[in-house]
Amino acid sequence: MQPILANKGLFNCSATKYVAVDCEMVGVAIGTNTNRQKSVLARATVVNEHLNVVYDTFVRPEEKVVDFRTWVSGVRPRHLNKAPRFEEVKEKIAELLRDKIIVGHALNNDFKVLEHSHPQHLIRDTAKYPPFTKDGKSARSLKNLSKDILVS
Repeated sequence: MQPILANKGLFNCSATKYVAVDCEMVGVAIGTNTNRQKSVLARATVVNEHLNVVYDTFVRPEEKVVDFRTWVSGVRPRHLNKAPRFEEVKEKIAELLRDKIIVGHALNNDFKVLEHSHPQHLIRDTAKYPPFTKDGKSARSLKNLSKDILVS
């Protein structure tokens, strides 16, 4: 699958002042022990404030994937076969996020696999927003947060 860089058509699919980021990860072995894993980027998506997809791509990990985590990530081996390499995606995402206000849930995990740092004053993380946390400190799952906020 080729990356989607949606910048034409009837919808405004350009990166706006606010963008949402979400990443899906797969597990790769640490060394030769397949029981010890680290998370690496398998899919990256950027959506603008109009809820239009700005960029969406699978990412081919350099290491051998030992856990696709399909039940949560939706990623299957066939998605990664012809996907672009990490460095290419990392550069494009960094370009799209530059000087933007980024919205997401538990963004530290996404930033870690993207190897991206972003100015703190430009981050809006629903996992850290006190009214959305369990006790003003502990993050809630996105599933439970969505259920409580969107269904109420």
